[in-house]
Amino acid sequence: MKKIYAIITAIFITSFSFAQHHSVSLLMGASVPLAEYASDGDDGTAGYALPSFALSFEGNYSLSPYLSLSGIANYGMNGVSAEELKNDLINDLKELYPLFTLPADAEVTYLISQWNYVNLMLGPTICLPVSRFIFQVRAMAGMSFTMPPERDLLITYTNTSLKSHGEGQSLKFGWLAGAGIIYKNNAKMGLRLGADYFSTKSVVDLNYSFDQGSGADNNKRSIEIPVTAMNITLGIVSYF
Repeated sequence: MKKIYAIITAIFITSFSFAQHHSVSLLMGASVPLAEYASDGDDGTAGYALPSFALSFEGNYSLSPYLSLSGIANYGMNGVSAEELKNDLINDLKELYPLFTLPADAEVTYLISQWNYVNLMLGPTICLPVSRFIFQVRAMAGMSFTMPPERDLLITYTNTSLKSHGEGQSLKFGWLAGAGIIYKNNAKMGLRLGADYFSTKSVVDLNYSFDQGSGADNNKRSIEIPVTAMNITLGIVSYF
C-alpha cells in the first residue's frame, strides 16, 4: 500500500509542476500545399500552390497538466506554378472566345503574385508530460483571411487584344488539427516541433475581355478554391 501511495504522490507532484506553466511560442517553418490547392489543371478548383514559408505566434493557457486552451496567429505564403497557370488561362480564353487562336507573333504579357493567408484560431490542446517532454494533440477553429495570387494576362496582335485578370480576398471559416512535441530545456524555456493540417476556402474573381476593334466582349465569373496545407514548424517556447 505504501508503494501505491508513493507512486500516486510522485504522479501528483510531477503533474503539479506542469499545472501553472502557461506559455507563448514563436515558430517558423514550411507551408506545404495539399490536394487541390497543390494541383494544376483547368478544372476551376486548382490552386497551383508550391511549398513555401509559415510563421506562427501561439499562446497556451494551462487549465490542468493535461489540458490547455490554445490560440494561434499564423501567416503562410505559397508560390505558384506560373507556367502551368499561364497555359490554363490561355485555354480559358480559347474556350470563351472560339474565334481566338494564338498567333506565333502575338505579344504576351503575364504577371502573377503569390498565395498569402493569415489564420486566427482558438481551441483545446491535450498535453501529456513525460519527464522533460510534453506531447501535444490539438484542434482549433476560427477565421482565415486568404489572398489568392493576382494574375494578369494580356495578349495583343493585329487589331486584337485579349485580357484575363484574377484577384480576390476572402474571410472565411478555417480550422486546423495537429500534433507537436516540446522539449523543456528548463522551467522557463523549451523547443517545439509541430505539424498542423490547415483548411479553408478562398474565392477568386475572374474577368475576361476580347476586343477586335469593334468593342470588347467581357465575361466574369468567380471560383472557390479549397486551401489546404500542412504547416511544419520549429521554434522557441517561453513559460511563465
